[in-house]
Amino acid sequence: MMMVLLYFGGGRYDGLIKEIGGQSTPAVGFATGIDRLIDVYNKYNENKVKEKNMKLYIATIGDRANAFATNMVYNLRSKGIFVEKDICSRSINSQFKYANKNSAEYVITIGDDEIKENRAKIKNMETGKEEEIELSFEKIVEYLS
Repeated sequence: MMMVLLYFGGGRYDGLIKEIGGQSTPAVGFATGIDRLIDVYNKYNENKVKEKNMKLYIATIGDRANAFATNMVYNLRSKGIFVEKDICSRSINSQFKYANKNSAEYVITIGDDEIKENRAKIKNMETGKEEEIELSFEKIVEYLS
């Protein structure tokens, strides 16, 4: 209990409302800053938060590919796969930079042509090796397993 007092401030404020023109009202209050809460959290949860590594980043080119990827992300996440896609309308180069910066294991590039052909290239970001795979939910899950 002593620890909490170090991170929170507060007390009785019985005269506060009267001071600003209201009736005398008994009151208590407390406050803390978000930085204080983060300090407490970090102190008692050291090494408990595990980084999740992004398994797949879906880079898209075009509106149709973006819609397709949104559906694919939903389905892959339902299988417990950590996957992201662009939501900021970035260029393809910026999408790859984002995937690399966030340690994505794989990047699959989907454009309108890939949707028509039902094929896409998937890149292993560690080795740089690219492979062409069938653009289906089942095949992507199989590839990532």
